[in-house]
Amino acid sequence: MKGIKVIDIGSNPEETQFGTCELCFSFGVADNPYMVLEFPDGTQATLDTYHLQWGDYFEASVDNVVDFSAWLSEQELSEERVKALKNNCKYTLICLIEEYNYRLERSR
Repeated sequence: MKGIKVIDIGSNPEETQFGTCELCFSFGVADNPYMVLEFPDGTQATLDTYHLQWGDYFEASVDNVVDFSAWLSEQELSEERVKALKNNCKYTLICLIEEYNYRLERSR
């Protein structure tokens, strides 16, 4: 499916715990960014663009959201990926962000 676009971005900052052991344990503020996608049928989905793994916090980001949205709208995504996005699977969006960033790095 083509035509998926980013219509909004934002963040939900909150104080959180980082690390899992005494050596690396700390508290801090995590931005918890998200993107709102709109599909060609008019439906929308809000997906986080961060994840926590064993106390480590990772954000997937793009420098130019307008360019990313244009790139995303031109991608022919499989039905499985579209379904995952509509079901708020943030890992599918994070993967697409990584693909986009990789394309940018290769073109430099």
